[in-house]
Amino acid sequence: METPIVGYWNTRAIGEPVRLLLNYVGIDFVDKRYECGPPPDYNKSDWLDTKHTLGLDLPNLPYYIDNNEGVKLTQMHAIMYFLGHKHNMAGNSLQEQTRCCMMMEALHDWFDEFWHVTYCSVRSSQRKKKKRVCVYVGEKERKKDRENENDLELVIYFIFFSQGAMDNASSRGC
Repeated sequence: METPIVGYWNTRAIGEPVRLLLNYVGIDFVDKRYECGPPPDYNKSDWLDTKHTLGLDLPNLPYYIDNNEGVKLTQMHAIMYFLGHKHNMAGNSLQEQTRCCMMMEALHDWFDEFWHVTYCSVRSSQRKKKKRVCVYVGEKERKKDRENENDLELVIYFIFFSQGAMDNASSRGC
C-alpha cells in the first residue's frame, strides 16, 4: 500500500487544514512541501517543474494523491469534502451534509476576505463574515449533544485554528 501524498508550499495557509484532518483521523501521509524562492523573483520552479508530471486533472496546490483509492484531487475544499466523507465526518443525513457544505462555503467566503486583508487592507465585510460564522458554529455547539457531534464542524475549527483566526476558542466572541 502506498502512503497518500499532500502537496503544498512550505507554509501552512490552505494546505494546513488538510494536514490537520489527516493527522486527526490517524492517516500517515507524505507531506510534500514546495519551496518558493526569495524576493523579488519568488522562484517557483520547485513546484512548476513538477506540476504537470503528477497526473492531476487540474494541477494546483494543495493536492491530495491516494493511489490506493485512485484519487488525485486539487483544491482545498474538494480535498476536505472527500476526506470528510471518507472518514464519516461529513454528516449522516442530507440535512447535516448540506449544513456542512454551507459552512465550508461560508468559510470559503471568509477565507477569501482573509487573504485580501492579509495582502491589502482591513475591510469591515471580513469582520462581519467571520462573526457570522463564529456565531453560527457557537450556537450549534451549544445545542448539540456531544455524542451526536457533527465531525465536519471539527474540520471547520481546523481551518480557523490553522489560520490563527480565533484568538480564544471558548469565547465565541470573534
